[in-house]
Amino acid sequence: MGSEKYGKLRTYKSHRHFKIILVAIPTIITLSTTKCYQLLFHTNFPTINIITKSSPLKWSESNIAAYMKQHPQRAYFSRLMVDGGFQAGMEVGAADGRFTQHFLQDMKRTTDAKERTSSSHLQQWYKKWFPSRSRQWAWTMVEPYPNDELNQKYDVRDDGASGQWNRDGLLENVDLSFIKRKSLSYVFDIPDESHDFIYLDGDHSFAGVKAELPRFWDKVREGGVLAGSDYCNIDSKKVENSLPCKGCENVPKCQPSTELGVSSSGKDIVKAVQEWLMEKNDDRLTLYHIDEDFTNDSLSGEITNTRNPSWFIVKPLN
Repeated sequence: MGSEKYGKLRTYKSHRHFKIILVAIPTIITLSTTKCYQLLFHTNFPTINIITKSSPLKWSESNIAAYMKQHPQRAYFSRLMVDGGFQAGMEVGAADGRFTQHFLQDMKRTTDAKERTSSSHLQQWYKKWFPSRSRQWAWTMVEPYPNDELNQKYDVRDDGASGQWNRDGLLENVDLSFIKRKSLSYVFDIPDESHDFIYLDGDHSFAGVKAELPRFWDKVREGGVLAGSDYCNIDSKKVENSLPCKGCENVPKCQPSTELGVSSSGKDIVKAVQEWLMEKNDDRLTLYHIDEDFTNDSLSGEITNTRNPSWFIVKPLN
């Protein structure tokens, strides 16, 4: 009888250990390569979804508004990606790609600086063999009519492989997508709340902007930014037909640019943005604008040749 009890006890223990093993093995297997690396070497690699809307790494609306007030040029929107915790961005109406190129260059400068100070051989090995896991940002360009200049930078025929951006290493830390479609055709394929920053610079008509605003607003994450170009009036007056929405006063005057002259579409964009904001009827929303006070020396021809101000709205946290 003793041996029978002993045998049953051994069987019970064997089953228990077997069950533990069955539970442990899948758990170990499901640990991602990145997580194993972090556990072993106490090093964090950035991934696209590590920052949440409540993360202290993501700038608040007050942080964003204060920073852009101190740096009233659209070139500084790139710092939202580099310093502000934003990870997924989009430019709608990429034209020749200069604005996107500025973002890519700023991201690369930041990445290179970090690697010079903290990168180890093991980190470099990880980046080489797991490039998609080590990319810190995602960026999308939407442009239905890519011109020759854009194709030289990012050849859409081979997903940028033969373009200048790839040769310069600007795509190493960015998951870049190119969409050759009109904005209102593509917007329905974008998941809701999937982007931290969206810049509208395609359709400049009143009807087009008014149609884009609610649709692209849904694609912005909480705490993210929806922005756009040419927010200005061609009249010499500082205030022209502003609606009673928060931040809608003091519409800036359109400025002559080095290429396009004074924008004639600014008043349509102002009207579309302010009307949409009034229709939202949300007291939490504030319309901000930047004045583009750069000089030719500070610009250095790197980013854009237009002085027309941009607008932006921060999506509040629920």
